[in-house]
Amino acid sequence: MKNRLIAIVLTLLFSFQAAESVAGTKGALSICGTTWGKYGGEDLPGKGLVPDLVAKVFQHTGYDVEAIIVPWPKCVQRAKDQTYDLIAAGWQGENFA
Repeated sequence: MKNRLIAIVLTLLFSFQAAESVAGTKGALSICGTTWGKYGGEDLPGKGLVPDLVAKVFQHTGYDVEAIIVPWPKCVQRAKDQTYDLIAAGWQGENFA
């Protein structure tokens, strides 16, 4: 549980950093995530915990957010190509510690 909480907090911190970089626009943002248990998935409420949490943070600051669930390699590549504005992800596991 502690690792999940840390992952969520880190996701929020990265989200706020991304918000600062686009703070002047207050337009639409596209975020991608991947299917990952209850943390991400097309059939989950809000498309999962992580995309929903990140989307709500940005919506609270005035952005229109579209969350897209795609396979992880595609999510990363499209973020690099600037197709998506942000990757909504968390990490859990021994490398996280």
